[in-house]
Amino acid sequence: MLRRVSAGCPFFVQITEIMNAHARRSDNKMMLLMLRKGVFVQKSPGRPRKTNHLTDRNIVMTSRMNPRLSAGEISAMVDGPMTPVPHVRTWKSVKHGGGSICVWGCFSACGMGPLVRISGLMDRFQYESILENHMRPFARQSIGRSFIYQQDNDPKHTSLHVRNWFSRRHVNVLSWPSQSPDLNVIEPLWEELERRLKGKFASNMDQKFAQLQAAWSQIPQSTIDALIDSMPRRCQAVIDNKGYPTKY
Repeated sequence: MLRRVSAGCPFFVQITEIMNAHARRSDNKMMLLMLRKGVFVQKSPGRPRKTNHLTDRNIVMTSRMNPRLSAGEISAMVDGPMTPVPHVRTWKSVKHGGGSICVWGCFSACGMGPLVRISGLMDRFQYESILENHMRPFARQSIGRSFIYQQDNDPKHTSLHVRNWFSRRHVNVLSWPSQSPDLNVIEPLWEELERRLKGKFASNMDQKFAQLQAAWSQIPQSTIDALIDSMPRRCQAVIDNKGYPTKY
């Protein structure tokens, strides 16, 4: 039986309260379900974020690995969550006038490779030039034709332009997991180079680069051997931590 009631009727008020209670319980159940599925997003006050936690982690890692970088230089290097920690290093000549110099380097089990000065921000074309004129001649001279090249997943490295170069030159590239600076043994070499330059000042860019080249070439073979020997331990540490960061 249908019955017309007014808005002020106690029966109408009771039904309204019951419906509101059911709606609140439904909302709570939906929120709990969203939390369990990991899809609930809480709205944060203030201005909207321009980065997420992955990009923030890359920014922190980049600044820790090279505290001399400015905010603009870090922003140019880390432009998203999939951008890895930079593979190059920047040094500042702080004695007169400041300024910075960016270098690329490589090594093999046979010894230290070339250290190349980078003009401005390195793009895929400059990286191809480094591979063609510096990396490949060093690798073929020290190892031979059948060498395997390791690099991180920087967008310049994985660009179609650079992949075509690898294909044309028949260079085998080692598959590399993203966000794995603890597996890249060139990182400790940058730290070793920085220790060797501690306390040395330069009055201009050319003098700083000369200091970098001299210190780079003087890193002993024993340091390289120790880093290569550490690779099984590094890999095992990553496995034991199930992919999370390790002490390396």
